Amino acid sequence: MEKMAMDIAKAFILCFSKEAWEELKYLCNYKSYVKDFENERRKLSDEVKEVNLRIDEAKENNKTIVHPRVQGWLDRADILVQHDPQPTKCFGLCTNCFSQVEQAKKIENLTKEVIPKLIAEVKEFPEVARSAGVPGMEYHSQDEFMSFESRMENFEELMKALEDENEIGLLGMGGTGKSTMAIEVGKYVEKSKLFDKVIFIEVSTPVDEKRIRDEIAKKLGLHLEEEKRWTHAEQIWNMIANIGKLLIILDNVWEKLNLENMGIQPRFHSKGRCCVLLTSRYEDVCTQMRFQKRIKLEALPEEDALKLFFFHAMKTSQGCPNNLKNVAVGIVNECGRLPVIIVPVAKVLNDYPTGEWQDALERLKSDAGLSRYEIVGEDEEVKNFYNFLKLSYDHLKEEKAKELFLLCSIFPKAHEIPVELLCRLAMGIDEYDTSGSQVRGSKNKLINSSLLLKANEECVKLHDVIRKVALEVWNEEIQVITDSNTKLKENMKYSSWIINDRFPNCFDGSKLIKVLLVWLNANSSLEVPNAIFEGMKNLRVLLLHSKIEYGRTSALSLPNSIQSLKDIRTMSLKNWELGDISVLMINLQKLESLELTNCSIIELPEISELKKLRFLCLKSCSFQKSNPFEVVARCSQLEELYYVSNDDCILVDYGEVRPIISLPEYKIYHIDGSNFSAFDSSKLDTSIKRYFKPGRLTYFSKETIKSLATRAEILELLLFDETDLNNLIPSTVSIGDRAMEDLIKLSLKKCYNMKCLIHTDHHQLKSGATVFSNLVELQLDEVYVREICYGSYPDGFLRQLEKLELKFCQKLETTLFKDKLVLRNLKSIYLEECSMMYLFHPSTAQSLTLLETLKIVNCSKLKYIIRDEESSVEEKADDEDRNPRNHNSMFSKLKLLSVQGCETLEFILSICFCEDLPLLETVELSKCKNLRYMFDQYPKQGGLRQMQNENILRSLKVMSIDDVPLFVNIYPECYLPQKSTNTSEGSKEKGKGPSCNVSWWDPLSCFHPKSETTSKDEPSTSETAQPDHIASQGKYVGNRANGIFTPPLYPCNLREMNIRDISNLRSLFSISIASSMSFLEELVVSNCDELEQIVTEEVDGHHHMKGNSIFPNVRTIEIKQCYKFEYVFPASCSRNLVRLESLLIDGASQLKYVFGKSCDDDNLPDHQNQIDLSALNKLSLKGVPNMVRMCPENYYVKAMSLQHISLEECVQLPINCFIDLSIEGGEGQEQLSRKRPIGMHLCKLKHLALGSMEMENLYDLEKLQIAGPVDSSLETLLLGGLDKLRSICVGPKHHLSFQKLSKLKIFGCHQMKFIFSAPISRKLPYLKHLWLIQCKELERIIEDDDEECYFPNLQFINVANCHRLKCLFSISTFGGLPQLRALVIGNALRLEQVFEMKQGTTQELDIKHVFPMLFMILLQDLTILHTICSTIDFRTVMLREVNACPHLFLPSTDSKFFESYMRWLQKSERNEGNMDEFDLLEQHFNRLRQMAEKRRR
Repeated sequence: MEKMAMDIAKAFILCFSKEAWEELKYLCNYKSYVKDFENERRKLSDEVKEVNLRIDEAKENNKTIVHPRVQGWLDRADILVQHDPQPTKCFGLCTNCFSQVEQAKKIENLTKEVIPKLIAEVKEFPEVARSAGVPGMEYHSQDEFMSFESRMENFEELMKALEDENEIGLLGMGGTGKSTMAIEVGKYVEKSKLFDKVIFIEVSTPVDEKRIRDEIAKKLGLHLEEEKRWTHAEQIWNMIANIGKLLIILDNVWEKLNLENMGIQPRFHSKGRCCVLLTSRYEDVCTQMRFQKRIKLEALPEEDALKLFFFHAMKTSQGCPNNLKNVAVGIVNECGRLPVIIVPVAKVLNDYPTGEWQDALERLKSDAGLSRYEIVGEDEEVKNFYNFLKLSYDHLKEEKAKELFLLCSIFPKAHEIPVELLCRLAMGIDEYDTSGSQVRGSKNKLINSSLLLKANEECVKLHDVIRKVALEVWNEEIQVITDSNTKLKENMKYSSWIINDRFPNCFDGSKLIKVLLVWLNANSSLEVPNAIFEGMKNLRVLLLHSKIEYGRTSALSLPNSIQSLKDIRTMSLKNWELGDISVLMINLQKLESLELTNCSIIELPEISELKKLRFLCLKSCSFQKSNPFEVVARCSQLEELYYVSNDDCILVDYGEVRPIISLPEYKIYHIDGSNFSAFDSSKLDTSIKRYFKPGRLTYFSKETIKSLATRAEILELLLFDETDLNNLIPSTVSIGDRAMEDLIKLSLKKCYNMKCLIHTDHHQLKSGATVFSNLVELQLDEVYVREICYGSYPDGFLRQLEKLELKFCQKLETTLFKDKLVLRNLKSIYLEECSMMYLFHPSTAQSLTLLETLKIVNCSKLKYIIRDEESSVEEKADDEDRNPRNHNSMFSKLKLLSVQGCETLEFILSICFCEDLPLLETVELSKCKNLRYMFDQYPKQGGLRQMQNENILRSLKVMSIDDVPLFVNIYPECYLPQKSTNTSEGSKEKGKGPSCNVSWWDPLSCFHPKSETTSKDEPSTSETAQPDHIASQGKYVGNRANGIFTPPLYPCNLREMNIRDISNLRSLFSISIASSMSFLEELVVSNCDELEQIVTEEVDGHHHMKGNSIFPNVRTIEIKQCYKFEYVFPASCSRNLVRLESLLIDGASQLKYVFGKSCDDDNLPDHQNQIDLSALNKLSLKGVPNMVRMCPENYYVKAMSLQHISLEECVQLPINCFIDLSIEGGEGQEQLSRKRPIGMHLCKLKHLALGSMEMENLYDLEKLQIAGPVDSSLETLLLGGLDKLRSICVGPKHHLSFQKLSKLKIFGCHQMKFIFSAPISRKLPYLKHLWLIQCKELERIIEDDDEECYFPNLQFINVANCHRLKCLFSISTFGGLPQLRALVIGNALRLEQVFEMKQGTTQELDIKHVFPMLFMILLQDLTILHTICSTIDFRTVMLREVNACPHLFLPSTDSKFFESYMRWLQKSERNEGNMDEFDLLEQHFNRLRQMAEKRRR
């Protein structure tokens, strides 16, 4: 025993002495450790500076989003650089030995492991930042933009024009600043929200309509579908019609544009709804496009030109020394006072000593170069540009920058050149570094010299005038050929062909040295001369693009002469049917870059033989044989691979297709197995270096998938057939120190067997190991995971996540994020049909400080958004930090909250959040059957949390509540602040007794149980200060009768409100609430069965606010299917609705007045009895059988702007006749409006629709005793269900004219025997549509049988179910319907002939002379019809459909063309009264016509 004790003691002493020696080593060598640490820290600091420089360079190239991995590296490096290695001191005097030892250990670890590892990581950064996506107008704005007083008048004129016009032309000579002005206007209206969307398009010449459509669609967020039913233009048009207010800027237009082909039809919209602003130097363009509003931009005044010059030449706008002013005046005048010349000249002179400015002026004045290059006869702007361009070009010290400028000059006019393409072309010309940084550096020099301009999304372009002059000045080096007969000049370095249909006849390739760029407008097959490339031995760059709009141009095969291109480095082919391309493998051994886009190929040749090939792009290509990826996989020398959306024709047969086992480790790869589309015009995002979306590419082995997935920055997987894949990590990617650390986007779809995303429970995580630490976007769609992470969260898990989207994840259990997880960068959450009961653990919710959007759709099991603490014993809230500021930051950036179809949800958030959503702008609640409140307490949450702040939801702008039948209020009434009934007594009692209020600042008070001393049944006695305007006596008790808003919730900033399907809601607002809503613009209420008023006069405990006006900015009010609705607003509060533009009431059977009676109406003075609706433009009243007036008898309405009126089922409204007054004199307007039951003037009326009303005549000129002419302003007239209507006009008929009437539809007017009197029929110059339906007594359209019709613009005639009609019109030989396009007649049982020829006419007439535009005839169920017109043959009409017309001998054409037309017609009959149905018909008809014409060709 003693020996054993001695052995133990010896062992202990040895162990202790060894440990002591280790500790002593750290203490003695401390300074050495610090010195080594300082050396490593210095190296790390240098690396930080280098990375920051790379970030700055990337930002110059519009790559503004720093990769999360890089940002994380910088954060970690900065901490180490700032680390203080000094130990602490005891009492501030002597060094603490224990602290010194610990510090030595720490810095040893930092020196030997942490810092070297960080430094090594830098080498693996392929790129430090990426593009920010589609830019807004801010992107187009110039960094050094200057505004001038002389331009403010033009700016204000443009802004005014955008309010009044839909089509505006901004004109001026090249370089005056048209584009800059348009950009600044677009930037202003975008920032100020005057338009919902602003689109800027650079228009090239010749016009490329497809490119413009693609650009518009992209900026609208629209994916153009390739289907026969809708053309691309129609898809764009449909999107524009529903997007809100839109401004489209078409910059630099040189020739007439067909806007309809691009989906733009501004004339169909109301003013300011869809505006087109184009800039052009030619006024003829505006004339040809019928742009009436034109604004001319002149050169700058001399004073402003000098300011601009000095700003760039001396970095000051404060003037200059007197001795330089005269020189500066001469310079700006030589520049023509054009900004586009002044700026680059000034930038050049910025590097010159001021003493040499005079020499520069003399060079600008010199005309020697003008005659040399034979541009004396050119226009003035070219002369102005010549000398400045030479000056700027000569100032470039780098030859590579000069070469790059010349290369850009041969691109088509206004062409936006992708920087990535420019890099590949330039590297093919000269020796550049493979990263492209040198090319980008040269590009930046050109931009800084204003010789090159930034364009959209990593593109650059040349100003068209600079390009024009460059082609003249350097015409001995570069040449652009625009027709097939032009010959190439001698000794050209760079040349481009922009030609149609065929290659040039004469071409000697030996003359070309380096570059040939070809754009061919060829829509069919093209014969490529077999010897076209012979002699081009020095050619290094070949770009051959067909500009076919759809499909490909057939070239059959590459010409054999391509073998002679032995020095070719870069080749780009687009939109070609190439067939056999095996000739590429012969003699093209120097080829470094090969790009094939939308090309058809028989088989990909063995490109591995091209030993220098580094870049390969195959996008939207078709392969007829073999697996092209097998060939690609064998090309081991590749560094960059783009394999995107190709049609490889491989049958998915796992027994036949050999798996791709390994691939080279590409520096850059985009592998996208999306379905092939020959119409895909999307650009590759070159800011993403590694993108992997195998899609239907099922021939990758698991090892290959693992390799590509592990390194990917974007990973999108479709895994429905992977039965053994339970998780992504570690099943696909092993857990390690750097598992998917470059991944920024992960998208998984159809993973039915996956149990979790990552599994960490049985896997040892190394200290500091991270998973998804740089992930920015996570998308799961039909992924049946039970939880995101099984086991503990790895370090940094989802710390950079910004966007979370989960759809159809129907196996999620309990809480989405069950444990504490920090999601400080999360900005957007979208959840649809997911099965979890809760979203967040309370502590996770606290970290969502940047969350802006929360959308939850059809999550039927969702019980709470934030899990309540009592739901799980195991889960506890984080009590460590009880700083009240933490709570205030919860959801502090939330702007959009949308919850739809969550049937279990009873409230959205805990009541404590009610006062903590300072930026919440939009709330959407829909189809939540059990939802009662937005804010409430959990059932087991004790106590009562009463609100302290009246400024709740202060940023709320849009609220929509749809089909939430049990909704009561924003919050329960028991949470409202209480006001003591006796202030003095309340102050005496203050502080006595137990408090009933919980601690409102407690950061987790919404999750912790409240005090037992309070409950909802025990009202608070605390005194809360209230503003005077909401002071009250006694506690306010909220209820549904007083609306869904209750003080202190005053939605002062609310702009839009939509309420639908809420049961038992009697009113929306009390007067005190309504009076605070001064910004409300749109109010829509529908299907609220118990609703009686919008605003109630019931006392809500606050000032009644008698006589106050409400909603001063409201523009739109819609009330639908509210059958107990009595009135909109009390008349006494409605006197100043001066901005109200549209008022619609439909289905309010109890309504008597739009503006109801008030209790104090009789005491109002006369001058207060006017209701001002001066902006009212549209009034629609339907289904209001008890309505008698707009307002009570002691009020009258002032509405001078009415243009649209629709009245239907207004049987009590005493209107016997209806006329739009355009006469002056007689009875005063005010007295006249008081007498009228509708109570308003109609002198500007353009659109009138009347239905189901008691009236015999529309215009009764006899009763009104009108002796003079009456000129109607109507453009559209719809009359329906007017059983007693006999005529449009009675009285002196020659007095009435419809000079502006364009659309007339009459249906269900059974007493009418004719439509027009003969005098009226002669005054319809613009009538375009005539629809007559179910007029049983109608015999003729024109009353006088002998009256010959002449409707010069009538295009569409539609007649149906008019059983007594015998003939439509009498016509003469010269033709009375020159524009008639479509004739549709059905079920007219007595119709014998459609057009009656004037008596005595027997000669046969040519249809081209009488009906030159007739395209379609549709005749149905006309039992006695024997002819359309007796002397005309209608068999040449392109589309004919004749059914059940036994006596008419007219054959039908293919009926398929009429099927879609009939479907639309049936739909329109169910939609009678729609003001837009005529325009929809025209659109449908035009599509039908295009289809027929294509079929005929």
